[in-house]
Amino acid sequence: MEEKDQRQLLLEVYGIERQSDQNSTVVVFAIIAAALTYVVASAGFLLGHYTSAGYTNIPSVVLLLSPLVIVALLSSLVLTVSANAIRGKHLKELEKQVNVEVKAEGGKKISFPSSIRDTSDIWEIKRSLSWLRVYAVLTLTTYIPLFVLALAYTFAVLIPGPWSGYKRAAFVFYSFVIAAQAAGLLVASFHPRFKKDYNAN
Repeated sequence: MEEKDQRQLLLEVYGIERQSDQNSTVVVFAIIAAALTYVVASAGFLLGHYTSAGYTNIPSVVLLLSPLVIVALLSSLVLTVSANAIRGKHLKELEKQVNVEVKAEGGKKISFPSSIRDTSDIWEIKRSLSWLRVYAVLTLTTYIPLFVLALAYTFAVLIPGPWSGYKRAAFVFYSFVIAAQAAGLLVASFHPRFKKDYNAN
């Protein structure tokens, strides 16, 4: 295959992957919005049935399954963010392979496409660039409150009232899953498998 044809093919693949990356970003925001909406709406409903003795006129099975919705949404969020990290790695490699150089003002050469490589300093958590750690803080403060909110919601739903065996099992299950979700998000943010270039593996 000639170099020109290969570059054209790579550009087409890059365009497809870039579109998927943009769609996934929309999905992430949609999941976050859905999770927050559910918590607010559900909390409002539960508060209307709360007394000093616990929740009234709400079946126990509804209370036990109530956190399942936000837990499922957060699992989808973690999977989508992790997939985005892998896709970003592939896109960076595609940008290197295409590498069309354009002369800018002053004779300086700029490589295109390069948006993923240039913005990776923001969404990748890198130890070597100390002045960029502010973005690591912003990334963590974007996701950590969601898990804290999910855990607080689970506590608020399950703690009031008598503790049955089913409630204990549900509490352990939800706590474990939320902890696993937080760990999964940290892996996608720090593990070299998600962030390093191909030639660094």
